Amino acid sequence: MNLGFEATLRLQCPTQIPFTNLTFVPNDLTPTIFDNQYYRNVLMGKGLFGIDSSISRDPRTSPFVKRFALDQTYFFKAFSSAFLKLSFTNVLTAEEGEVRRQCNSVN
Repeated sequence: MNLGFEATLRLQCPTQIPFTNLTFVPNDLTPTIFDNQYYRNVLMGKGLFGIDSSISRDPRTSPFVKRFALDQTYFFKAFSSAFLKLSFTNVLTAEEGEVRRQCNSVN
């Protein structure tokens, strides 16, 4: 993580216990626009979570992070392709499916 960004977060979110501080930290320069800003932030070391930093360092995912950050058109194409694939998964509804009370077990 970018050290300056980390220091800013520590000042704005002083609690050491998760979920006890309702501080809001805006980390997206374009919060009302769907774009590739998340990936640009990650490349600058300005991700909020450990996974954000990990995907930019892992050799399996870093090429995607870099390409998404540098090429918004490519990001849009990849996102729309993934979205279409997800929308065609065979989601079970009504009597065929269920909303689980606990994610890791069937009701």
